[in-house]
Amino acid sequence: MEKGGIFDNDIRTNVYAFILKNPGLHMSALSRKMSIPKSTLNYHLNCLIKDGYIAQMPDGIYIRYYIRNTIGERDKKLISIIRQNIPYRILLLLFLDPDATQIQLSKYLDRHPTTISFHIDKLIELGIIEGIVCGNHIHYHLKNPEQVSDLVCKYIGLF
Repeated sequence: MEKGGIFDNDIRTNVYAFILKNPGLHMSALSRKMSIPKSTLNYHLNCLIKDGYIAQMPDGIYIRYYIRNTIGERDKKLISIIRQNIPYRILLLLFLDPDATQIQLSKYLDRHPTTISFHIDKLIELGIIEGIVCGNHIHYHLKNPEQVSDLVCKYIGLF
C-alpha cells in the first residue's frame, strides 16, 4: 500500500490495514477495536469504498467490511457467520465433540434449544455443518473442518 492520494491520511491508512488483518467486522466493532468515533470511521470507510479499496457486505442488521478482491464470496459468508458469538461457539464445540446433538450443544452453551436450532439451520444452509439422523437424535459435525479452522486461525482467533 503506497502513500499518496487516498492513503495520505493516517486514519484511512490504519482503517485499511486493520480491515486487511480483521476482515468481516462491522462498524461498531471497528469503532470499538480501533478507538475511532463512528462518525470519523464512517467518513474514512466511505472514502475507501468510493475509491474501490473496501467492499461492504450486508449481514442482517450489520454491514461487514472487507478489502476488495482479497477474499472470495463463500469465505466472506463463512467469516460473517463465524464472527457471531453463538455460531462461532457451536463450531468450536463441534471441533471438540464432532457428533454433538442439538440438546448437547444447548446444554454446553446454556442457550435454549430453539436458539441453537436457529443457528444450526444457518450453518447447514451455508454448508458448514451437516446433521446425521441416529435414532431419535440428529448428530451434527463439520463438513470441512480444515477450511473452518483455517479461517478461524487466519482471521478470527479465539474469543
